[in-house]
Order: sequence, then structure tokens, then C-alpha cells
Amino acid sequence: MMSLKTKPILIILSIILFLGCEKKTKVVIPVLSKGILTNKSTQNTQDTILNSGIHFISKQDSIVIYNVRLHDELLEINTFSKDSQLINLKVEYIYTPQISKLISLHKEVGVNYNDFILKPLVIAKTKDYIKRFNTNELIVLDITSFSTSISKEIDSIADKKGIYFDLFKVSILNLPSNIPPHCPLSEAVQV
Repeated sequence: MMSLKTKPILIILSIILFLGCEKKTKVVIPVLSKGILTNKSTQNTQDTILNSGIHFISKQDSIVIYNVRLHDELLEINTFSKDSQLINLKVEYIYTPQISKLISLHKEVGVNYNDFILKPLVIAKTKDYIKRFNTNELIVLDITSFSTSISKEIDSIADKKGIYFDLFKVSILNLPSNIPPHCPLSEAVQV
């Protein structure tokens, strides 16, 4: 049985808990995700990385959730060789944000970092590389060194932005009709 002295203390504690919870919002960060908490309720303007799970945040604060699992992207790129022949390529790569650089990636680019950084970079670097060669030179080009060369350039830029980039595969879908079909480059070759 409660004494008369403890009853008011319990009531006051209940009111404090109720008022404290009323100002909080429940946020669930899914597995394989991280949240960037932007703290607007205090003088602290530094963003914080939150792990997956349930978090209670102030209503003035905001959370942006980043999926940190590996993503894969498949692009079809049409470009021209040095001799103005249309070359169709399939490019595949995997990526994910680097946790250690997630806050700077969030501030500089945001959640759509693949659309704003990687896709344009992959397309531009692939087109730049292909346009260096005539179609006949592309036939004898070692596709492995081609993929490795482009991948290193992209990885260097992506790393500076806070993105893990890997598994860069390039396949030639088709060559111009004047190239014989038995040529090694007309097959889907990957690194």
C-alpha cells in the first residue's frame, strides 16, 4: 500500500514522463539502415548517425534514413566510337554509402547520391573511354583492362564523396552491322 507521502511523488513523476513523451516522436530505423538525426531542438547543430532500431526524437528534430546495404545498378549506354559507329553497352556496378562519411555525403548530396554522382560519372567515363577507339580497335580491345581502367577512375572520385563503389562490369551488347559476328567483342564480356 502506498503512503500519503509517496503518492504525490508518483503523480509528479507520471506527469513529467507524460509531458516528456508527448514531445517525442517514435522513429523506427529498419535493419541495414542508418539514420541521420538533425538536431534542431537544441543549440547543437551537429548531425548524428543513428543505428537501426527504435528511437524517440524531439518533434523539432528530423531523421533521414539511408539504406546501407549494397545496391546494384544496371545501365544501358549508347555511345559512339571514334569513327562515329554506335556502340551499345551494358554496365553494372554495386555501391553503398560509407558509414564513416555518411554525414558529409548527406550534407553535400543527400539520399539520391547514386542519381547525382555515380550514374552520371559512370556514363561519362564509359563514353569518354569508348570514343578514344575506332570500331576496329574496339574489336581487339581487352574488355578486362577497359573495365578496370574506368573502375579505378570512378572509385577514386566516389571514395572522396563517401561512396563505396565496386564490381564494375561492362558488356558489349552489339557492334555496328559491318563488324563480323565472330569477333570477341560482340560477345558479352565482363570483368
